[in-house]
Amino acid sequence: MSLFWDVDRKIQQLEDLVEKLEEERVQIEERNSLHVEKVRRQNAELQECCEQQRLKILELQQASKSADEIRALKGRIAELEEQNNELKKQKKSRASTAKPTGTGADRTFSVEEMEESADKPGGGALQAVLAGRHGCSVGRRVLACPIDKIDRLTRQFGSIT
Repeated sequence: MSLFWDVDRKIQQLEDLVEKLEEERVQIEERNSLHVEKVRRQNAELQECCEQQRLKILELQQASKSADEIRALKGRIAELEEQNNELKKQKKSRASTAKPTGTGADRTFSVEEMEESADKPGGGALQAVLAGRHGCSVGRRVLACPIDKIDRLTRQFGSIT
C-alpha cells in the first residue's frame, strides 16, 4: 500500500501544484489586464498630448509666417520712409535753389539778383521790394515778385538794369 499511498500523495501534490499554478496564472492575467489597461490609458493620454503639440506647432507655424510677413512689411515701410525722406530732401533742395524762370507775370528773381540790381540806378524800388513792400513776398532764399510789379516799380523808380 505504500506504493499506492505514495502515488496518491504524489497525485495530491501535483493537484495542489496545479491549483497553485492556476491561482498564479489568474493573478498574472489580472495583473496583465491591469497593466494593459494602464498602458491603454497612457497611450490615450500620449495621443491627446501629441494632438495638442501638433496644434501648437500649427499655431507657431502661423505665428512664424505672420512674423515673417510683419518683418517684410517693416522692411517695406523702412524702404518707403527712406524714399519719402529722400523726396523731402530733393523737394527742399529744389525749393532752396530756385532759379529765375519765365518772362511773364510769374517770373521770380533770386535775392542775389535783386541785391545786385539794388546798387544800380533806380535800385531803390528793388530795395523796397526786398523790404517786403508793394505786396511782394520774400522767401528764405528766393524773392518771388510778379514781373508786372517789377515793371511798375521800374517805371516808377527807374530801370533795374
